[in-house]
Amino acid sequence: MNVTLLRVSLLIACFAIICCEAAGQTTRPGEAHLTPVKLPEITAPKLSPDQVNIKLPGTCRDLAIGGGGRYFVFHVPDRQQLIVFDVCQLEVVKTLKMNTGNFCYTAGADKLVIVHREQNRIQSYHLPDLKEVQSQALPADLRVVHITMGAASNGPILLGSDQAQGAWQFLDLETLGPSSVQISSEWELNHADRCDVEASADGRVFGICKKFASPSGLLRVAIKGDTVETRYLEKTWGRGFPDQYGTNLFNLSGIYNQQLEKIDRFNNLIGGYMPTFSDFYLYPLGGRGNPYSVILPGTDTPLLTVPGPGPEISPVIQHIMLPNGYRPDPDVKTPGFPRRYYIEAAQLMMFITESNDSIDLRSLNIAERLKQNGRLHFYVSRAPDEDAYRGELYESEIKVKSVQGEVKIQLIRPPDGLTVTPEGKIRWQIPEDFGIDESHMTDHIELGFRISDSNGRESVVDFKLKFREKPVLFESLPLTAAGKAGETHLRPAILPELNASAFRGDHAVIKLPRPFSHVISGGGGR
Repeated sequence: MNVTLLRVSLLIACFAIICCEAAGQTTRPGEAHLTPVKLPEITAPKLSPDQVNIKLPGTCRDLAIGGGGRYFVFHVPDRQQLIVFDVCQLEVVKTLKMNTGNFCYTAGADKLVIVHREQNRIQSYHLPDLKEVQSQALPADLRVVHITMGAASNGPILLGSDQAQGAWQFLDLETLGPSSVQISSEWELNHADRCDVEASADGRVFGICKKFASPSGLLRVAIKGDTVETRYLEKTWGRGFPDQYGTNLFNLSGIYNQQLEKIDRFNNLIGGYMPTFSDFYLYPLGGRGNPYSVILPGTDTPLLTVPGPGPEISPVIQHIMLPNGYRPDPDVKTPGFPRRYYIEAAQLMMFITESNDSIDLRSLNIAERLKQNGRLHFYVSRAPDEDAYRGELYESEIKVKSVQGEVKIQLIRPPDGLTVTPEGKIRWQIPEDFGIDESHMTDHIELGFRISDSNGRESVVDFKLKFREKPVLFESLPLTAAGKAGETHLRPAILPELNASAFRGDHAVIKLPRPFSHVISGGGGR
């Protein structure tokens, strides 16, 4: 991977510097994902009657979503086109001619990115007008399998290739060259060509699983600044979909939190509306049928029961393998993407029909329905990051909403130095020795937040913040010969002097500079 990254870097380095200076950016090349996101306005379209069917120009094969859920970019092979469907206008607003079908694509807040495999070229276009923004050559030996980014993000773009080593790499949305996000080591799923990938809308969390495998496993990849954290769960099934902020992941087996712990009682999530662009999960009553129960992820209490567009029984879903051996019907033409989406900002339920050439839509304003029935007042839209590192700056965010309107947040159980704004922005420069003494090392703390709204209602929300070891970034070091090449192990070993340690009493507690997770011994045990 290092060789490929270097070659891509040489191709774009000069252009990136010129581009950033001209645009007056405050970030450096490779840091587009750190720039503020500008999302298009999303308004609710008026449907008459409440459910309508919109025909598409042809049968669609693939889908990428951008604009925070506003733009659905379909591939229509028969017309050799990519089409941009605007959920606010309920029509196709732009098309792009594709001369070949050998490409992959993804979309973000305001960009569409396409990799043309035969030309070894990557291009970006502005959404929704599809005006070309950037184009770069890729290394001739780099065979790209797929690219993925968050639908409401400025990247980074996660590129998966068929390379045996270094199959994953992050690209910058602005330069289309290497991102400043550094991959710390080989991941548990390191064959990108055998994996499916989904991203949270904000682009900070990726869910990766093995396709055509049972169990499929679930790899959670979380971006923190310019570093990457990973967690892996082997015994789970189905494609992993992060919610809009990556707090939870959803697959056929259930709902998982940031630690990949199962937090729901469901055993089969076929046919639901996942909270990709919403705070709520719409679970089909009876497991697979229409209507749907509206719930908050991690809770079992239905808040509403709503009818959805589309058939009463969910269609077969592609690429699923359940513990009982269920396989999709090969005769059913299903796409490699979910058929159901709820765009909360547009108050719209969307069902891509089984013919793949039209969309059923139904209006749904969950917040207004909850305000009327009084079953829910405050709810957490975004939970803070659960992991922190001693000696590092912790920056995260908590979002709490009320059906009555604006919410203010106050920290009531803070450690020294931790601050939170009324809007929920959290910041803490964690001391190197926080929670460490001669006999104990704290592995977590409890944070408490007081929530209030304009009507005078209050509540308290608790979160657990866990301390982890900072990921180590690996760098390849050149090897130097010592004696005859390949025979260093034949030389006599020179060991350091080893003496008995002296301390008072029969034991001692030694304070180390930082927590550790692994240890090796050298110097003959010294």
